[in-house]
Amino acid sequence: MLRFHDLNHSGWYCLFERIPILNLYFLYVKFTKTRILLINEFDENIDFLKFLKKNRLYPEKSFIALNGMDFFVNGVKFEYRKYNNQIQYEVSKMNLEENKLVEDYCKNNLKQVENAPSYAENYKISFLDEGNLLEKIRDDLHAIVAKDGFAIINGAEIFIRKNYGLYDIVYEKKFAPKIKVFSDVEDDGSYCCQTLSREELVYFIKNFV
Repeated sequence: MLRFHDLNHSGWYCLFERIPILNLYFLYVKFTKTRILLINEFDENIDFLKFLKKNRLYPEKSFIALNGMDFFVNGVKFEYRKYNNQIQYEVSKMNLEENKLVEDYCKNNLKQVENAPSYAENYKISFLDEGNLLEKIRDDLHAIVAKDGFAIINGAEIFIRKNYGLYDIVYEKKFAPKIKVFSDVEDDGSYCCQTLSREELVYFIKNFV
């Protein structure tokens, strides 16, 4: 399936391999055609939270996912709100209490705005955004930030995907000076790609974020 993604085709194309005669053509394409696109519509970034936890980088490294004006910190949603020209981010008290790291950080480091009482499951806590809330959380928690499908690592926008037990890191050529070279660099003129082992990717995230 990943091989068809390399060729910018859906993984469902693998079903054609079961059709006599037609399967010969698809096997030929699968094993002879080189990929042209370094990033395509079927690519998916790795699950960063799962990867960080599995490789014992969590909570040493946190993960922030942007979603419009809202953002998530280690899965806790910060919802954008504007009251009387003052920007605040609301967080569910219940969700915040489920993540001790984020809860302790918010209580000790962010300016809290008092909320009106409500039912427990709907109670929201608000934090004032003085213009740099996202950047402050990112820097304080040493967080990876995901934006538009790319992770922002060491100031560079990087796409990380699984590749048959290894990992590809893909980035625009302009970011190349910021990226440590671990393997042969594939270059299509606009993007660069390196294939890393899990250990190399762990080292990369641990030392370059």
